[in-house]
Amino acid sequence: MVNAQLFLIYTLGSVVAVIVGACTVYLALKYHLRLPVWIPMATAIVLAVFLLVAQHQKAYALRDYADFTVWRQVIASIAQGHVPSSTLEVGLSGGTSAYFGVHFAPVVYLFSIPYALWPSVECILWLQWLLLMATCVPLYSFAKRQLGKAEYGLFAVACLVLYPPFEYIHLYEIEMLRFSIPLLLTALVASESGWRYRYWLAIAGALLVREEVSLTVFVLGLYILLVRKRRLQGAITSVAALGYFLVVTQIVMQQLRPGQGHVAAGSFSELGGTMLGVALAVFTKPMLVLRQVLVPVKLANLFMYVMPLLLVPFAAWPLLLIASANVGLNLLSSSETYTSYFLYYLSPTIPVIFVALIEGIKIMGRKLDTWKASVRLASLPSCGTRAIVLGVFSAVLSANVFFGPSPLSIQFWVGSYRLAPFRTERFHYSQYIVTRHDRVWEEFVSVVPKSSIVSAEQHLLPPLFDRRGLRVFPDIAGADFVVIDKPFPLKTGIPSVPGSWDGLRKNPQYYYDWVEKEPSKWYLVAQRDGYFAYARTRSDPSSGTRRP
Repeated sequence: MVNAQLFLIYTLGSVVAVIVGACTVYLALKYHLRLPVWIPMATAIVLAVFLLVAQHQKAYALRDYADFTVWRQVIASIAQGHVPSSTLEVGLSGGTSAYFGVHFAPVVYLFSIPYALWPSVECILWLQWLLLMATCVPLYSFAKRQLGKAEYGLFAVACLVLYPPFEYIHLYEIEMLRFSIPLLLTALVASESGWRYRYWLAIAGALLVREEVSLTVFVLGLYILLVRKRRLQGAITSVAALGYFLVVTQIVMQQLRPGQGHVAAGSFSELGGTMLGVALAVFTKPMLVLRQVLVPVKLANLFMYVMPLLLVPFAAWPLLLIASANVGLNLLSSSETYTSYFLYYLSPTIPVIFVALIEGIKIMGRKLDTWKASVRLASLPSCGTRAIVLGVFSAVLSANVFFGPSPLSIQFWVGSYRLAPFRTERFHYSQYIVTRHDRVWEEFVSVVPKSSIVSAEQHLLPPLFDRRGLRVFPDIAGADFVVIDKPFPLKTGIPSVPGSWDGLRKNPQYYYDWVEKEPSKWYLVAQRDGYFAYARTRSDPSSGTRRP
């Protein structure tokens, strides 16, 4: 059932953004409007700095959860000379702690050397920010070349930094799929510009981001082969990408996670749960596929990827077909979150959209100039391209107000303004404020020995990354320490403990009693400001490690 308030917010915000963009195009055409170059420059710089600062404040305010912990464990294990591994991932997805059996993401090795020199949260956040913001370089270059002016390149960069999905990706903890954005954009720009060596380097890097990126690269190869008519380049790209995908998913990952299938298989269980089953279902179960795809929430989220850009990417629709593998795969999932514009699953689609945006501006700009000539306005300077650029900039700025997480947005200032029924994510400014309670945790965390296996609430896990083993509370099996934070409101459990996903938030004391009312198994080690640390007793046979 569609939430009436959300429907009103999204309808109003979308209509306003499109009308503002369209009116800007009209006024720019009629009055030959220009905007000073410093406006997009200032917009891009200020928002880029905000994204960096917000990431740090979010970490300091204990607003990162399991994903951040998993990836810090993986990065730390590589920096220490071990195979990529995470003890927390064992409890989240089952099987081995060797992370490449869950997702094959060799690009994470880029973090290992800097992290070995500077082992900190700040190192990870700075690297993530730098890699994502590197997307601006090929985008600026491509827009400048295709549209003919440097100022248009600056507007394109400003549109990217204002683009709500790009901002949400920055602010969502950390994972590797997002790094397909700069690499795929570089590959797309190199392909359109004829830069062969840069193209192949970017393609190689994109394949190393995560296993499913190879499907987007496969379709890119088909596009080059069939649309651009560069047969050799397209054929090599597609064959290499498909071969890489099959070797990684059917051999390498199976060896690292034997007999368990892909970690996301459960989301495709209705279509067979295996890659072959899903592929066959597309042809043998068309009605089931349509029911999976034509879900209003999924389609609305896809709309939010193009609406802020005034739908201009559709003017270069053949380019958008490159995103079909990424979009199609996530539409087939039973999970609505896989198409959410708040998350990172459609990261490989974003560079495709922005290359199509630049080409779409070029196409529509020429059509507007042709139209002007046809209605006897040829004496006016040609400004169709400028009009579309300003229209897109106005639209994405308006969309950011309604749908973004930045200080320009409504939700940043108004706590009751909600864009989705988030469980743990909030984008109100209060989420970036470090409280006295948060600072207490900096000292309290030392109570837990590094040799222990600890079960803790999700927001407490990142600082505990270097303990011998991690579990998400209320999964206390095999743990010899339990840490809870009673005042924290945004609690979330774990699917492996039935009922806890919502239950820990609705009735946390029920789960706390598993420890607090079992004095024969647990004893209180320390408490402060609502934090409680319990250790398992020596007499409890289920202890993961004998306590002294």
